[in-house]
Amino acid sequence: MTRNQKIGLIILGGAVYVAYSSGLLQSGIESVQAGLMGWQTVNEGPVWIPVINESENAYGIPTNLLARQAFQESHFRSSIINGTQASPAGALGILQLEPQYFSTVKVPIPFTESDVVNQITQAAQEMQRLYGVYGDWGLALAAYNDGEGNVNSYLNGSRQLPQETIDYVTGILADVPLPSNFATQLA
Repeated sequence: MTRNQKIGLIILGGAVYVAYSSGLLQSGIESVQAGLMGWQTVNEGPVWIPVINESENAYGIPTNLLARQAFQESHFRSSIINGTQASPAGALGILQLEPQYFSTVKVPIPFTESDVVNQITQAAQEMQRLYGVYGDWGLALAAYNDGEGNVNSYLNGSRQLPQETIDYVTGILADVPLPSNFATQLA
């Protein structure tokens, strides 16, 4: 088995997580902790959730929606938050922003606390924008995860959403229940 080889999937609370050889034990511990004590307690969650909640409040995002996204994206792991561990797609930071679209991750790594705050703000602005486009938090989450063009193709019937995106939306909204016509359609 090579270092950081994809070895399977972990299903927790309806959400599907990719398991990598180097992170399997860590993922298992995080899953148990999240299940027993709540996702807010995992790793650096207690440090960053209050900061994220401030951005949610400033941008009209329901409480804990962006925070739960941050958990989904980074599991509040310091190596992901500080940018030293990128996603397979090259996304960086606490909310896994792609450098080609988000300026706040185009800074030296490791990220400083100020960099992370700027990334949280930029992600909050993006979620506010996506909600303005779709008028539905479920669709905004889907667009954040899979891209606005892909969601538009789904809405016009020319494409199906990947299971990863469906699991992303349903997993987040299971923990932060909000009215969503889109999420209701997925159920």
